Amino acid sequence: MHFSDIHENQFKYNPSVITHIENMAFQLTYRNQWPGNSDFVTYDGAFIVSSEQIKSSFGIYLLRDTQGGGIINNTGVSLIYGYNTRIAHDLSFSAGLEATCSIYSTHFSGLTFENNLIPQLPLDQSIYFFNFASGFEISYRDRQRYGLAVRNLGALQSSQHTTSELTVDASYMGRFTLSGGYNPYDTYLVTLVNVSASRNNNELLYGGRIKYSVVYGGIYARQNIRFEFDALILLLGTQLGNVSIFYTYDLNLSGASARFSNLASHEVTFLYDMQYKRKSKKKGAIKCPKI
Repeated sequence: MHFSDIHENQFKYNPSVITHIENMAFQLTYRNQWPGNSDFVTYDGAFIVSSEQIKSSFGIYLLRDTQGGGIINNTGVSLIYGYNTRIAHDLSFSAGLEATCSIYSTHFSGLTFENNLIPQLPLDQSIYFFNFASGFEISYRDRQRYGLAVRNLGALQSSQHTTSELTVDASYMGRFTLSGGYNPYDTYLVTLVNVSASRNNNELLYGGRIKYSVVYGGIYARQNIRFEFDALILLLGTQLGNVSIFYTYDLNLSGASARFSNLASHEVTFLYDMQYKRKSKKKGAIKCPKI
């Protein structure tokens, strides 16, 4: 399971990223992997609330991932907490914790086996387990961010099965202002690199996007650390007030079998971000005391 729009989905890799939300945000993501050849569909949603007074953010995250038209399913709900504080004039530190309850279910009874031979395995079963993640991030003037997170910290499972490996994520984000002079539009470039590594799998996702006025455009690449490319990702989005919509399209670069002529993916992210309205700190004119 991948997420191509790493900017809007980064909190799924590092829970401390929810502290980026200034007041309140609601997000929905839909992803269709390899349409036309298979059925790998992911739906999820998140609701995040931040409090400036207690320097904390709270989030709830819901996930539904189906494979093979529902033959294999993963359903989860996560509670996320993040804390942010300033450690120097230009530096801030944030830390986050995430607790997840997941249900993995299989429905192999819906499959047709060769020669009608039923394999010696449970056809329909569910595995319930809990999982945890932790991460932190250091931010410099909100222009550079360095993050580190550990996911799949263990599962208190109801069976002897192990469903996930310990995964370490490292990330870098840089924001560069492009507009200047008499340009009336807010134009900037945001670059991002995210590395995920576990014992048997690793992934490197990097690229950037540019915002000009209310339009976003970007390009990313996904590969492993041996520089075996998996996909080239194209992004297009728009922001209208508090509402943002992003679309990504993955071009397959993995050199998979020619039988899969439609190896690609579509991902749509909807974000509603309610900004915090601070009270004006402007004061009236102070009369000069008479001497």
